[in-house]
Amino acid sequence: MTVGSPASGAEVSGAGFTLSGTGTAGQTFEVLEYGVSIGSFTVGASGTWTHAVPAPGEGEKTYVIRSAADEEVASVPVTVQAASVSAQGAACTQPLSVSLEDGETVTAPYRFGGKGSGSAYIVTVKRGRRTVGHKTVRLGAGCGWSFTSNPGVRAGRASSVTYEVRPAEDSASDAPEARLTVNVR
Repeated sequence: MTVGSPASGAEVSGAGFTLSGTGTAGQTFEVLEYGVSIGSFTVGASGTWTHAVPAPGEGEKTYVIRSAADEEVASVPVTVQAASVSAQGAACTQPLSVSLEDGETVTAPYRFGGKGSGSAYIVTVKRGRRTVGHKTVRLGAGCGWSFTSNPGVRAGRASSVTYEVRPAEDSASDAPEARLTVNVR
């Protein structure tokens, strides 16, 4: 397993960036940002992989790639740059994107996000049909957004959590622009 991009010590965008590299086809790995899961990826048939990192905070960060056996197999330190003034003031008109896949398995705590339009989204958190919380998440640099969750899973037991993402101006009764259920271990 290797990380080809970004290079160790590289400067990356605060609006988000992509990790990529090579590995053994079919193997699945998890990506951690200082111990916080930001999702997983499976190495493709060609032996290459990519993983989008949604809107990280500014500063020095290390991204760790962990195997299914919970072993660190690679890491890459980077410096996340602040967004330029022009990127911060630009109108956000992109379709909503979400960095985690519906049905993905993550380790608590975890962070997900993406790009979007408008100025903010409301992320609603559900366990089964019960709403357990919601948070307004503002769009930042490059129209990126991110949400960190730590739903309190018991050791050794998996649970599922559902997230609904709506534009901040929408009602909770409006259909969400995105809905995903993640399996938390």
